[in-house]
Amino acid sequence: MDSRLASIIIITRNRLGYTRLCLQSILKKTIYRPYEIIVVDNNSTDGTVEYLTDLKNRGIIEKLILLDKNYGAGYATNEGIKHAKGFYLIRSDNDMVYNRGWLTALIDGLKRIPKSLLQVAVFGELMEDGQRAGFLPENIINGVILNLVNIGGCNMAFTRETYEDLGPFDNVMFTEDGLYCFKAKQKGYIIGQIDNATGTHIDHPTCSLSKRYTEYAEYRLEVLENLKRAGLEFLCEEDQKFYEEYKRKKKN
Repeated sequence: MDSRLASIIIITRNRLGYTRLCLQSILKKTIYRPYEIIVVDNNSTDGTVEYLTDLKNRGIIEKLILLDKNYGAGYATNEGIKHAKGFYLIRSDNDMVYNRGWLTALIDGLKRIPKSLLQVAVFGELMEDGQRAGFLPENIINGVILNLVNIGGCNMAFTRETYEDLGPFDNVMFTEDGLYCFKAKQKGYIIGQIDNATGTHIDHPTCSLSKRYTEYAEYRLEVLENLKRAGLEFLCEEDQKFYEEYKRKKKN
């Protein structure tokens, strides 16, 4: 059995009820040892900070990082990894609930395919054919659903060597995970899901955007256009710059 430390990095921003469920599932359903829990909070205002502080004081959370404003998931992930001690790095949203043995199966997958980004088979996210990703048996090889173009940042596992090779996550609204997968694909990494490791993404607001695509820029543009139609502001100037420049290129 692999005895290297796994660092589970949970990103929180309000939604205290979901955070409770996420942490309870990790504590009750994780068989793999050793692991540590690191939580990075993006300036929650609903009692989440007090709840997490209590868990930290009781030794349930190894590291709690409280940010002074909502910097976004990409920034928070990088901050968590800075404090992580593990060889295996698992990034998780706070609305993920994991099933028994999830981490063991993920790490087994990383051992078989070290140059990869992997996630549990997620119930609640749809692929382009309308099927849940965990039920595509024709794509499963040795327990890993291979050749996905993108996996969501709701949960993503990789080794420290992979992170050092690919570098930090970009801090862009909704697409920091897709950009990371795109960068990994360009460097020859496998993007996949572990069929026998499962979990549920409770509150997935972008199911309609979770699809396969052949050109990442088109996908990112679609995300930003959906935000614009919904009357939501882009997270950062980089998103605004990309949106304007790529729209201009498409016209020419």
